[in-house]
Amino acid sequence: MTKLRWYHPWLLLARLLHYLPGPVLNVFIGFTGKVLDLVLYKTARQGLALAFPAKSPAERSRIASRAARNMIAGAISIVRLNRMKFTLENKDVIQQCYDPDHGLLIASLHMGPPEAAALQLQQLGYPVAVLIGAGKRSPRFNAFGRHILGWYGLQPLLRGNPLLLMKSLRQGHCITFHNDMRARDAEVDFFGRKVRAPASVISLALAQQQPLLFHYATPNGKNSWKLHFEAFELESTDDRDHDTQQNLQRLMDRMESVIRKYPEHWIWHYDRFSLKKLARKNRH
Repeated sequence: MTKLRWYHPWLLLARLLHYLPGPVLNVFIGFTGKVLDLVLYKTARQGLALAFPAKSPAERSRIASRAARNMIAGAISIVRLNRMKFTLENKDVIQQCYDPDHGLLIASLHMGPPEAAALQLQQLGYPVAVLIGAGKRSPRFNAFGRHILGWYGLQPLLRGNPLLLMKSLRQGHCITFHNDMRARDAEVDFFGRKVRAPASVISLALAQQQPLLFHYATPNGKNSWKLHFEAFELESTDDRDHDTQQNLQRLMDRMESVIRKYPEHWIWHYDRFSLKKLARKNRH
């Protein structure tokens, strides 16, 4: 695997962002958030128009601006997790669902500081593994991600290796799957639009007949977050394909309800609805 020297620009930037005073960091986040919103202006507003057609363009634009800033703040928070405050909601449900022989599967939403749940679970004494890309397209960025996880003692787990994933679960690891990203696995309804979504966490939970948790984060004051964990009850019949599709749709519906409640904290500048692909298709 690629390794980065201590003087690599990304690592130097990470250390700088870690130690920046709060007021200076806020200025940096505000500026880069405006740049992000300017660059991906159309993507965010088209997505918001699909999701919230009843809202005015001005209101959707305000959500987009705040979402851009929050997206930057979330990305930067990965190097400042130990300087933030977190409150775990429903700790009991974690204990009830965790099995040291089968680990714990968690379906997560991109909302709030990334990997905060993993770090908090680790601090509670649970073994944790963090899914990370194999790094074939961008080995240096992959190395950067592994290096940052190492700051917190979090174990990286490469995506795309089912055997390694199963081994990690048998070792009792808690593993979080981000289910609001694009994927080719299955077609579902999301904000009234047909999209493709990852189904692996649902398939695994059904195959292993083990509990599944749904996780998301909400703001809880300055530099503080609530980490929510909910038991997600799986519906099961003798038809595995049907069960996977139905439970995945239920999970996407739950995610949509949380996003509708906290729209400014979701990743609208990420092309979740494949709008660019649709635009190219329409041109041809």
